[in-house]
Amino acid sequence: MDSRALLIAIVQQQDADLAIAAVVNAGLRVTRLGSTGGFLQTGNVTLLMELKQTQVARALALLKETCVERASFVNAAEPVMGVGAPYMLNPVEVLVGGATIFVLPVERTVRVGAGGEERVSPDARTAGTKLLVAIAAAEHANKIVAALIRAQYRATLISSAGGFWRKGNATLLMGVPAVQVNDVIACIARALPHAHASATIFVLNVERCETHVGA
Repeated sequence: MDSRALLIAIVQQQDADLAIAAVVNAGLRVTRLGSTGGFLQTGNVTLLMELKQTQVARALALLKETCVERASFVNAAEPVMGVGAPYMLNPVEVLVGGATIFVLPVERTVRVGAGGEERVSPDARTAGTKLLVAIAAAEHANKIVAALIRAQYRATLISSAGGFWRKGNATLLMGVPAVQVNDVIACIARALPHAHASATIFVLNVERCETHVGA
């Protein structure tokens, strides 16, 4: 069985539609998340793609073709000497755009509901903390989150859009110990409201996880 990868690409908004069209036309599935960041701290787009390892090079080539670097300016503040003096803005030219891409090995991909079947990569499962990324239809998200909360699991919900039809969906992020992964998957499956509903869940290894960070 071909091993799987989760490709996470952060692209500029003006490149997102062209990039999505290219990967969908190539027969690849993509989920779109609204995000913010980069030098300009402006809105950008994060793309999630589940790929076979043999598809990664093709996806990277498509993103390279459709995501363009551009010159832009940011204001770097420089202090004027003296107590209480104002800051002067010094525009600095920077390159923005292109794509920032992470390719992560997927330990396990599970599709629940609607006759879905579980796929496990050839790699052995490992202990430790796992990041679960679950994608489901937007109208099912509240039921899934409520079920997870009742089971004492924390989840972060992100509005997204994806699939071949680019319909609205929801992406949930959860960090759980490896021993709880099956229980979380079962909880999500039980929360699906009808036989035609489904969710896709990626299980990823986490090198380090810290919670309640702060003073």
